[in-house]
Amino acid sequence: MTNIIRNKQAKKRNIVSLFLTLTIILALVVAGPVQAVKVNLKTDRGVYSRENTVVTFESAVDIQRNERVPITLLRLKILDQVGNEFKICEFMPDGSNACPNLDITLLNPGDETVGDRNGEGFGFVNEGDEPDTAETDFGFGYGFEDETGNSGFNGELKYEIMWDLEADDVPNGKYQAVLEAFAEDTESEYTYISKRPKTFHVKLNPADEVSEEEKAVIGSRDGEIISINSITGFDKDKADFSAALRRTIVGEDDVIEGTTSLNLYGEKEDGTKVNLEIRMKDKQFEFVEFTKEKIELNGKATFDYHKTKKGTSPVKSMGTIEDISLVIDDGKIMMSSTDPDMPFEAELIINSFSFK
Repeated sequence: MTNIIRNKQAKKRNIVSLFLTLTIILALVVAGPVQAVKVNLKTDRGVYSRENTVVTFESAVDIQRNERVPITLLRLKILDQVGNEFKICEFMPDGSNACPNLDITLLNPGDETVGDRNGEGFGFVNEGDEPDTAETDFGFGYGFEDETGNSGFNGELKYEIMWDLEADDVPNGKYQAVLEAFAEDTESEYTYISKRPKTFHVKLNPADEVSEEEKAVIGSRDGEIISINSITGFDKDKADFSAALRRTIVGEDDVIEGTTSLNLYGEKEDGTKVNLEIRMKDKQFEFVEFTKEKIELNGKATFDYHKTKKGTSPVKSMGTIEDISLVIDDGKIMMSSTDPDMPFEAELIINSFSFK
């Protein structure tokens, strides 16, 4: 009898232990992966001409939960089409600088507190290193931390940077911009960097061009949903994409016309079902690059969003997303937005492509 009682007690302890383990795992899954310090940068358009001679950059250093980093300096780098540094502007977290023909306005000063400082993000330790994601411990002291509810381009240390192209006599060509945020204490340092350079074209002095027309038709039914409206970890997903685009050049006019369509549907094990439809059409986007090798567009789109989950009321919304990035390159389609109304990110494999 004693052995039977002991066996029952042991089984009960094992069941309790298993339950606690599963509870901890579930809590970690719900909490999601550790987020990183993100450096965001975008321009107000993709092409600048004689009618639009000022580049307006919007940028933010987005510090995620449970992170505090001692940002001491920020650096905007503008590279020409062969990768040479064309202009560099270093400025303080409060926006103060001595950069000619650049006007920097601090939109969000962030929240500086004291405590343990650490951050995980994409960047490098030494200039010239290959950028990678790393976690850095800066020790105890003052640093900027997460502000609840602010993320993406609404995150901490938000700036508007205006660059006067005419004043700098910027020649025609393709340019790339990156933002770096330097963090350091007495023993550790790390430079966080925007993950993808922001590309734009300058055409202040357009030469006579031969009239031409190029067309691209792209399709895909093979894709992965990275996130929809901050929802991640889909167990089942379906992504469809189609686009018919035409680029027409007549004299000084360079115009992209056509339509793009993206449909995303995802399911999670907890019963969540999400559907997002994105539509872009004529005059809603500007091109950054339009070649057989790479197509890159920026613009806005209309969206239709539905979310259902057992035991909760369905969510439906429609509207306009002001910040869409579409890159078709290396056999893949990458479409995303950091617009707070409907952030999303998806990557698809190209199933059909024609360019002529």
